[in-house]
Amino acid sequence: MPKTTIACFSATGNSLYIAKRLEADKMITIGKDSSIDDDTEILGIVTPVYCGTLPLPVKEFISSVIASRDNSNLKYIFGLLTYGKAPLWTASHLARALQDAGCVLSYVNGFQMPDAYLPLKKKAVKNEERDRMLSDAAKKLERIRNDIENEEFRLARMGLSYRLIGKLMYNAAQKSDNRLSVTDKCIGCSLCASACPIGNIGIENGKAVIAGKCLCCYACYHICPRNAIVFPKAEGRYGMPENMKGRYR
Repeated sequence: MPKTTIACFSATGNSLYIAKRLEADKMITIGKDSSIDDDTEILGIVTPVYCGTLPLPVKEFISSVIASRDNSNLKYIFGLLTYGKAPLWTASHLARALQDAGCVLSYVNGFQMPDAYLPLKKKAVKNEERDRMLSDAAKKLERIRNDIENEEFRLARMGLSYRLIGKLMYNAAQKSDNRLSVTDKCIGCSLCASACPIGNIGIENGKAVIAGKCLCCYACYHICPRNAIVFPKAEGRYGMPENMKGRYR
């Protein structure tokens, strides 16, 4: 059997939910453990959609790690996207990023997951809705796993409109959102710092401090046990089922 490696980026847990259900020989964490074994033949990239495009760490992973290695042994690359509303132009961005790194995206698909993006989703999903969406995603994954095992091809749309509009969305996605704030409820437990996928949160004088490189994943907001991290007009937190909780950092 060909060796399969899954490269996953996850903050609130949606992409982790999918990645853990894939049958892979190795799973690596984008932004932490980004080494791809030389004998990898099938590479999967599992990532959330941020503002209609790829999270910056995923783009950097492709442009640095993948672009700098010998990929002659890779025969099949697939991408799986998790999103709250729609994947928009992310599939084409993934295909283009891999193309720039000298690789070809063979297959791409996606899963609608509980929406954790605060600017659009001001209220967290209810547990019943969350569990239904996760169950639907698990069922869809069975079909997708069969596609991948048979090395089916499912290509991303790369039309001119996708490139132009997608470029605007990508530029918007790179702007940090400074609307998150930390209140006096903070007890300095550091869960938010552990959840941040890029290490953008520190603890100073017993209180969380959010630096200026926020990816707008909002993992810190959703994980805070004291509701000490706030976002204007946002209510409730998105909580993964207990058996799926887990952060990479």
